[in-house]
Amino acid sequence: MLASLHPDAVNQSHMAPCSLNAMAYLFKPLLFPRPVLLPYLGDLLSLSLAGIDANDAKKTTTTLNMYIYLFGWIPEAYVKYSSSSSSSVPEGAAGALPGSAYLAIATGSEVGNCQAQGTYDDFRSTLSPIVTEWVPLFVDKLFSLLKVKEQLKNSDGKIPPSPLGPYIGEAFDIVLAAVGPELRLSVARQVLDFALDGSNATVATTAAKELAKMLESLTGYDDESGSLLQSLLTRLTEGGCMDPAHTSPEKLVLHLRLLGGCFRQARSGNISKVVESVMFCFSDVYKHHTDKDVRKAVAKLLKDVLKGLTSFYPVSGGDESDGVISVGSPQYSTAYNKVAWHVPAEVGVLTATRLLAEQVTATMDEIEGLFDSSSPPEDGAAAAPLSLSLSVKQKEERLLTLLDLLQ
Repeated sequence: MLASLHPDAVNQSHMAPCSLNAMAYLFKPLLFPRPVLLPYLGDLLSLSLAGIDANDAKKTTTTLNMYIYLFGWIPEAYVKYSSSSSSSVPEGAAGALPGSAYLAIATGSEVGNCQAQGTYDDFRSTLSPIVTEWVPLFVDKLFSLLKVKEQLKNSDGKIPPSPLGPYIGEAFDIVLAAVGPELRLSVARQVLDFALDGSNATVATTAAKELAKMLESLTGYDDESGSLLQSLLTRLTEGGCMDPAHTSPEKLVLHLRLLGGCFRQARSGNISKVVESVMFCFSDVYKHHTDKDVRKAVAKLLKDVLKGLTSFYPVSGGDESDGVISVGSPQYSTAYNKVAWHVPAEVGVLTATRLLAEQVTATMDEIEGLFDSSSPPEDGAAAAPLSLSLSVKQKEERLLTLLDLLQ
């Protein structure tokens, strides 16, 4: 199988998709109860990257599907703790994982059908450097897929939905689930470097949806300190890069959509700590920007912030109170009573209530002003109603913007 993936295998390259597809279904028996695949894992990951090809959608989906299966059977602890001087997992590490949906390390009498704990200690120490070197290369290959979206524009200038989008999002998310916080932080920098690089401006604009989804996955794995969310927001709003007077509408839309991705699955308590840093985005200069796409992006950002503050959603497939899950279980449990849920923090609900009160009240008042047909006082003591100072077209655009904010 590895021979068919090698770049020099001219006579076997046609077998590569079949090999990747077969590997997707062989990972569990080749990793558990004994990791016989381990010596070949590094070559498999590095050689299979060539399967991510912007010119071959079928080969790309097969490759990404293989990664989804592979990392679905790899626990985060194997990567996170492999550099420890101890040969076993630190005491309490399994319960300390961010949701024991991921495979916990079975130790001692809990090894079950594993042949020897030493085998899995070798698994950890071998896998960590492989994955640490491979993940940045994998993310770069995903960027190569995003770079071709600009070439897919229709005659009307619109870009059709990419069939690869769901695969990119799922593969990226499940790979992040198998690595530790240090590597996730490095990936976050890599994503922002690509998105905010001036030479990629057009690419980032057309691929804003996929890039926002990547940031959503990253902040979904943030801890209670919210350090990752804070670092992302700082990078996206620093140095006046979102000043409407000096920033193009396209760049504003990109930053607003990336901010939305940061909030969608972040912890509600973490959002409450940093929400003030983006409140400027809901001011009139943004809500009533001359560019329609900017106005719509502002409305979408408000929805994403409120969604992150108040939503209930599954964050893992295991209950953190059960302790150790046996080796050989999938990352996500199918048992409904094993699903851990994100429950909005009280401070998050209070923040959402305040945000709604501020934005909804102001929006309703403004809508009422659009339909106020009363004449201004003759002495000019009061300002003329908003309805008298705007043209019909301006009223229509402003009303649509305000309705977007209320949806």
